[in-house]
Formats: sequence, C-alpha cells, structure tokens
Amino acid sequence: MKNILGLLLIICFACKGQKEISKEKQQVVNNNLVLLMEDNYSSLSTADNVIIRDQKALQKFFAKINRVRKPGIPLPEIDFSKNVLIVVCEGEHAQGDSVALEVLKETEEEIELHTKKYKGKVISSAMVSPFKVYKMALSKKEIIIK
Repeated sequence: MKNILGLLLIICFACKGQKEISKEKQQVVNNNLVLLMEDNYSSLSTADNVIIRDQKALQKFFAKINRVRKPGIPLPEIDFSKNVLIVVCEGEHAQGDSVALEVLKETEEEIELHTKKYKGKVISSAMVSPFKVYKMALSKKEIIIK
C-alpha cells in the first residue's frame, strides 16, 4: 500500500515538472511580444529580420536553417489567423554578443520594434550565427523593425 502511494506521488510531481518546463520555453519579452525559440546556428551569414505571416513562409525559413542540421529543428505550431512571427537573424559574429527585440513604440497605425544589442562574456572565439523567433498577436498595424 505504501509503495503504491509513493509511486502515485512521484508520478504527480513528475507531471507537474514537465508543465513548468514548457512554460519556461515561451518567455514574454513585452506585453505583446513572446520569445518562442532561439539558437546559435542559423546557417545564415548576414543579419536579417523576417516577418512571417503564413505557413509557407515559415517552412521556407526553416528549410534554410535545417539544410545543415540532421535532424532539423521542428517547426513551431502557430495559428497564423491570430499570430505573426518575427525572426531576428544576427549574422555571423563571435560568441558572446546577443541581440534582443523589444517594442519601442506602438501607435494606431504601426508597431515600431527595436533590436537591442547586449555584450556578453566571450566564452570562446567560435563564430556563431544566432537567430531568435518571436510571436506577436496579429493586427492590421504595420510592423517596423529598426
């Protein structure tokens, strides 16, 4: 009887731990901007910002990233009738520096986003090409990235 009760307690705590991990993956940056994923290797050598509004564009972007990865990164499940994705590719640079996206100003006609650079500790001299994928609620406002 004690063994069964102990086993049930372990299962309950194990299930709760996995729910907390999935909540940590989606980090809210601003009240309208959510960081979905980030990685150090995009295989894109130049800096670029991409706004993705449909599934076909999402598949095209991940095809570029996954062409040198085996297995590739799975595509995030996004409802494009409610959300839009913003991808920030930093280009190749030394490991340690980072860029984050934040809402600078929002008016009735446009949403102005700003990429903010952060200096981190240089761990190694390895060259990386990081990217970050943000999710934002769909609106008719024009999105401008500075």
